[in-house]
Amino acid sequence: MQAGFPWINYATIQFMHHFISKNMRVVECGAGGSSIFFLTRGVHLTSIEHDEKWIEIVKNKVAPETQNNWAYHLIKSDNGITDIPSAESYLLPLDQLSDSSIDLFLIDGRHRVESVKKAINKIKPGGFLILDNCDRPEYSKSFELLTNWSLKQISCITNSSEFVTPVAIWKKPSLG
Repeated sequence: MQAGFPWINYATIQFMHHFISKNMRVVECGAGGSSIFFLTRGVHLTSIEHDEKWIEIVKNKVAPETQNNWAYHLIKSDNGITDIPSAESYLLPLDQLSDSSIDLFLIDGRHRVESVKKAINKIKPGGFLILDNCDRPEYSKSFELLTNWSLKQISCITNSSEFVTPVAIWKKPSLG
């Protein structure tokens, strides 16, 4: 997070760098270096995070002049058993967003398949949905949900490790 880059593979960072422009609307499930990356590029960012200590670290790294473009939501556990909130609670902030209003939706947090389901209607036609670690079996339903979207899968080393990690980038079909 020190350098202000997402913890995602380099090719995806490059894609986002070229796609993102000032005043775009971006949502991320899982705050961190990606928050800084997006905010320094002038987007309007909505972040969902479940870890209170982590969001405090991120808040302290975000430049004061970019904070007006950032709506972050700390969603704590609501079950008393684990520190992970339910999917319904975690994704509740998305209900405040208009359908077809988001240019880019990055999923690198909790409840990823449920996040994909909620993102589908929020993304503009021609907008993008990015799912990190898309090779995990528990995320396979995402591919079934987005069969009519164009898909590019990218695997390379990440910003945070030497491991090769795959990312799926879907483009929502345009209207008409």
